[in-house]
Parts: sequence; structure tokens; C-alpha cells
Amino acid sequence: MYRSFSQPNQAEKFIASGRIVLAVVVLFAIWLDHNDSITYSMAVYYLLAVYLCYSIALVLTVWRTGITCAYSAVVIHAFDLLLFAVLMFLTGGPASPFFVISLFLLTAATLRWQWTGVHSTAFIILVVEIFMVIYLEYLPKGPVFRIDNFVFNICYFLVATALLGQLGDSEKQQRSRASALANWPITIPEEFYSLLSNILRQCSLFFAGSRILLLWKDEGNSMLHIAWWSSGQFHHSIESSDTFGP
Repeated sequence: MYRSFSQPNQAEKFIASGRIVLAVVVLFAIWLDHNDSITYSMAVYYLLAVYLCYSIALVLTVWRTGITCAYSAVVIHAFDLLLFAVLMFLTGGPASPFFVISLFLLTAATLRWQWTGVHSTAFIILVVEIFMVIYLEYLPKGPVFRIDNFVFNICYFLVATALLGQLGDSEKQQRSRASALANWPITIPEEFYSLLSNILRQCSLFFAGSRILLLWKDEGNSMLHIAWWSSGQFHHSIESSDTFGP
């Protein structure tokens, strides 16, 4: 059986497993809570029961065959966002306790699309929140809007977005550096200093440093060789070993 071990499929396996845990924990929390409206509780209970079955089917698919369609992750993420919006609507709107699911959505977006994904997802969630606030203002007998819960949810959501966005950006940079290192060199110069210049330039790119310094001595020679890459230029000099002290 074919299995893909590419980074996107590894991320999907992790996300699919986390989705099952999330569905089970939320279902258990609803079962423990006996204070909510019966209508809302039953609707949410059945919705999450279906979502749990969906999550189990999805994790089996991902672990057996992987994600083969380029748009599969987008469709899955959109469905998760839709479920989040429906749960928020059924359980109190913008101050709903199910707002914690947004952290799962942000994490999944970070694993899939790094900085772009987490900020796009955050924007969609904020739009959903704003829409529900406006909707509740014009709803005669809607749920009680608790501003304290809403402010708390938004604050921790924005902090999580900033942290995960930075994490995604750092991960993307690390992958870019590793890719550049793996693809180098295309050709190896025959001249020594040309080769040395290429090495220092690649080190500068890999470590994101503006200056790279290399010192060495020839065997049986007291002269000190100094090579450095600075401001996009290669420099080299030969100094006496006493120049910088004993």
C-alpha cells in the first residue's frame, strides 16, 4: 500500500489525530454540563457525535493513504471552520465556551500553511465573531451576551494568533534555509578562493548573518589566513600570526 511521508501528510496525520481528541473531549464536557438549554445541548450533542464519526473516518483515511488532492486540506479546514461557526451560534454566540476550538483551528492552519494560514484563519474567525455580535444586537430573545467572556476570548485569541504566526514564520525560514543548503552547490569552482567565497556566502544565507569569518593556518607556515563575507562581498587577507597577539 502506498504511503506518503511528505511534510504535508505528516501534518495532516497530526491534525486528524488531534481532531478526534478534540471531539471526544468536547462531547464529554457537554455530557457533564447539565445547565444549558435542552434544545441547544441536544443539537450540539448530535452535531459533535456526527463530527466524531467524521473525524474517525478522516484519520483512518489520512493514516492509510495520505492526502492525495492538493485542495483536500483546504476543504477539510473549511469544514472545521463551518463547524466552529455553527457551534458558536448554538451555544451563546461570541462568548460561547466553544470558542476554545479556535485554538485547534489556528494550530492546524499553522501546520499546513504557516504564517499565511494562521492569519487567514484568524481573520475568518474574527469576522464570524463580529457577525454574531451584530446579530445578537438585533435578536429580541437571543442568548445573554457577556462582554467579559467575549473580551477574554478575543484577548487570548489574538495572543495565540501572534505566537503561532511567529512560529509558522520561523518554521518556514528554517525550511527555506535547509532547502537552500540541500540544493547547494550546483557547480563547484576549481579556483580555491572562488570556492571559499561560495561557502561563506551560503553560510551567511543559512545563518541569516551579515558577516561570516574564517581563520586558518597552513601546515608548516606561520602566516594566518583570514577570509570573511561582509555586505555581499568576499574579502581575504594574509597576516602574521603575531598580528593578533600570541
